Amino acid sequence: MVAGMMYTIMMKGFCNLALYRLDQKITGATPAAEDPEGDETPSAEASSDDLSASLTESLALKDGEVPKLQWAARMQTGYEGNLTPDQERALETLREDLKQTDPEAWQLCQAHPDGPDRIMLRFLRAECSGKARKFNVEKSKKRLCETLRFRRDV
Repeated sequence: MVAGMMYTIMMKGFCNLALYRLDQKITGATPAAEDPEGDETPSAEASSDDLSASLTESLALKDGEVPKLQWAARMQTGYEGNLTPDQERALETLREDLKQTDPEAWQLCQAHPDGPDRIMLRFLRAECSGKARKFNVEKSKKRLCETLRFRRDV
């Protein structure tokens, strides 16, 4: 029981430290407290509540601000907010095909918690060829419809 409590405390500390350092990298700010050796660790007085509050404030979106893309989305195309014109056309084609040919799958896609565009892009990325990410709309549509129906039934 004591080992479990110690493990929980250590994991919370490690996670808070990782989030703190991530926040510093994202915002580009200098750390609030530095060790004499120059290590970027928060001071002992800084509690996990203070760190989580500062992270929440720094990651909160202002009115009209677009959320920052994940690392993978900044580095490669095919993600929301980082599409090439061909990829945008493929997404629009898939969207229109689903609306016209399979309204049931379109409704299931609309009800998905991630939203229709994200789920469609996930399947388009899965059915792409090579580094050029030329999305295969037909294969994506077929696999997306099968998956949505399977999730609905099971």
